[in-house]
Amino acid sequence: MALSFLALGSSAARADSIGYQEVVELTAKSTALRVEHHHDWSDKTRPARFKMMTTGEDPFGVANTFSTLRVLDNKSGAELFRRPVPALTYLWIDPASKYIVGVSQVKRDNPYHLVVFNKKGERLLERSLLGTRWPETFESVTNWIYWYKQPSPRIELVEGETTAVLSVEDRAGVMRSVEFPLTRPSEALSAAPVNP
Repeated sequence: MALSFLALGSSAARADSIGYQEVVELTAKSTALRVEHHHDWSDKTRPARFKMMTTGEDPFGVANTFSTLRVLDNKSGAELFRRPVPALTYLWIDPASKYIVGVSQVKRDNPYHLVVFNKKGERLLERSLLGTRWPETFESVTNWIYWYKQPSPRIELVEGETTAVLSVEDRAGVMRSVEFPLTRPSEALSAAPVNP
């Protein structure tokens, strides 16, 4: 299956004066969940990030100690799961508190810009948005990929029997959609386009 987030060609790149080095804390809440994200892109984590990017580009592995997603029960405070993830810049929880969506505009040492987890901690989707050619979408040379509406995109998730459709608002206000399976197969995940 292919993805409507993918596009032909590459977008124009803009220069960065300095490499991305932020330490970020994000939080999102629903009636049932509290989601916390931390990533540390400071010089302190540069060797570990370099190793990750040169040995498989897998930010979901245990070697990633510099970027995490933590999900808690909002009432009891009990931790439901904690996972290594790419650097995220926006978090969203669906109204039923069943799915957690993370989006990112960080390009440096960050191979994925869209992730979906269910509340059990299963990763259902991960996608790179590098090279996307939508109106008003652009990348800097090393640091950024500006693809979603700032500061907070409209996000929708429609659940079917075996798949769900996730839609994220791009910088031009267009909802970009992707369909993904609700259970992760043991082999590599693929996603089907819903709209171009």
